[in-house]
Amino acid sequence: MKTGLENMVRTVLMASMISMAFPFASAYAAAWEDTGNGWVYVNEAGERLTGWQQDGGQWYYLDENGLMKTGWIRDDGKWYLLDSSGAMMTGTVEDEETEYQFSDAGDLTSAAKKKNEGGGSFPIGFYTEIQQEFADSLNESKQDDGEDRDKTSDRDDDSPFDYDKDKAFVIDAVLQRTAEHRLEAALANGYLNSAVTGEGTIDDYYAANLPKWKSKRHMEIYISNTYDASTAFDRLMARHSETKKKRVDRAVYYSRAGIAVAEKKGRLYFMIELSR
Repeated sequence: MKTGLENMVRTVLMASMISMAFPFASAYAAAWEDTGNGWVYVNEAGERLTGWQQDGGQWYYLDENGLMKTGWIRDDGKWYLLDSSGAMMTGTVEDEETEYQFSDAGDLTSAAKKKNEGGGSFPIGFYTEIQQEFADSLNESKQDDGEDRDKTSDRDDDSPFDYDKDKAFVIDAVLQRTAEHRLEAALANGYLNSAVTGEGTIDDYYAANLPKWKSKRHMEIYISNTYDASTAFDRLMARHSETKKKRVDRAVYYSRAGIAVAEKKGRLYFMIELSR
């Protein structure tokens, strides 16, 4: 399925081809206007444009009221980051502790702790407070488990080697989208015996939608009917702590994660997708 941005790219390309075929056609005109409540992008008829729009080689996103967005947005299940000017970010973007990777189309591919910073928790810009609290606990447990693989005694500050790769999870965009989708489906249709009603287990989901991921080592954890992130994390560790005999049953065995949280009737529900 094409995202809104991908469809817009196709539209722009088609428009360019039409312009070349009909060089005397009138040029499309649009302009930015400051409303006092935010910026809008209006066409030559004075109508506010919405959705993804391109100007000066940059992509911008305008909400249903035509107001330009900044910061994190979610569109068609994918996360995008718009800078303070509204322009869509691509490539590598860093803040103090986190390194984000974006595709050429602008959608997030991963968020990770900066290399050689000791591992552990790190801020994930598009997470809610509850998601962040849960992710912090998960990453701190990963950090503790990774201490016995610490290679800091051999550290060369000029080396590109990631000494802390075993001390924090990478938030993977595919796992994040999967967690968000699976949680929404579970709340709508039910979840029993590790399966979403009408959709099946995570193996079934990968086989039908992401066949390359089915061959990866992975685990899905659904935590229902709880009040806070701390209790949810305790329940996860009770089932998947580092003391489990099989490594694949330990949450800290995995290296990549996606975490979704939703509230229903005053209770919290979590879907965690892990992979290695």
